[in-house]
Amino acid sequence: MSNQSADTFIQHFENQLHIIRLVDSVLHRKILYAATLDPFSRACFGKNGTHRDRVSKLIKNLSGWDSHSRVSLPQLKLNLEQSCEKSNGNFYAEVCSALGGWPEGQLVRLHQSPEIDSLKLLAVNEKQIELVARCQYVNLFYNYRNALIHEFREPGYGLEFSNDGSDPYYHGMIDSPWQLVYPVAFFDSLVESVLNNLSEFFEVNSIEPHDQFEFGSTWLSR
Repeated sequence: MSNQSADTFIQHFENQLHIIRLVDSVLHRKILYAATLDPFSRACFGKNGTHRDRVSKLIKNLSGWDSHSRVSLPQLKLNLEQSCEKSNGNFYAEVCSALGGWPEGQLVRLHQSPEIDSLKLLAVNEKQIELVARCQYVNLFYNYRNALIHEFREPGYGLEFSNDGSDPYYHGMIDSPWQLVYPVAFFDSLVESVLNNLSEFFEVNSIEPHDQFEFGSTWLSR
């Protein structure tokens, strides 16, 4: 397979990444980083599955993000409350108990969150199992992406004040739930990791990335 299509595709987005890093606004940078995931997922997976499926597969397979499959306890607690599952078995109490062990006044990293299988064992019905899956970090990241792209805002009330790298984290707020933060440095690291892994993915799967898109003067897709 000729590598010209892959090389051209990757070079284009390497150039875009350099430009994105020059943008002053954190919100605008996050929006631009999130937007790059769309053509990446289209190049890798075409139009197969839903948009959420494609972006999630991209993150799971090419980002190297170790915590993507873990589950957010604060978000799970909130969703159990909103869906009236608090009194259905002991699952809600188990989630609250686990959250009670989080240290107040400190940042909590995502690797301290449970894996999905351990929580599924505690769930008592399909609704709870569904909520566990929806609160995996890869799915929450997709919801974050949607808020950025479609609503020009970040979900929740998290504050970016960590200066120790690109790892996402939680911080506490007085009389409020733990707030999840995906810092802008995390977006940069995620996009760069995917970009660095595209060449091998294209080669292994015999993909010419430009074949996944339509070019020409017409604006209507076939």
